[in-house]
Amino acid sequence: MSLAEKVFGAVETVEGVAQRLNAKIMGSVQPMAEKAAVSAQNERRAKELRETLAQQPKRLQALQEPFKGLSKDQVAGLIRQAVKLRQENEQEKQERAQQIKERFKAKRERERSDRSRGR
Repeated sequence: MSLAEKVFGAVETVEGVAQRLNAKIMGSVQPMAEKAAVSAQNERRAKELRETLAQQPKRLQALQEPFKGLSKDQVAGLIRQAVKLRQENEQEKQERAQQIKERFKAKRERERSDRSRGR
């Protein structure tokens, strides 16, 4: 007979003891497991960042290569041309969108007209 049985008159089953101990262990292990998972995630992220950082000089060099040997004025001229081309592209995009809207509106009006005539 255990001390608890003598003092309290209670009998704890083997399953009850196992459940109680498992709950205690899980209560202390779970925070460590969560920290380990976060730590592993942080390590993966740090590795990705290191790889990205290592690639940056190559990417920068590839972007600078076409401008090597040009004067500052020539580079500025190219940048102005690029800005102008980008604006032209945006204007064309807006014009195409407007044309599509107009064609859709005309088609919808034709369909309404056809329905009102009973076709």
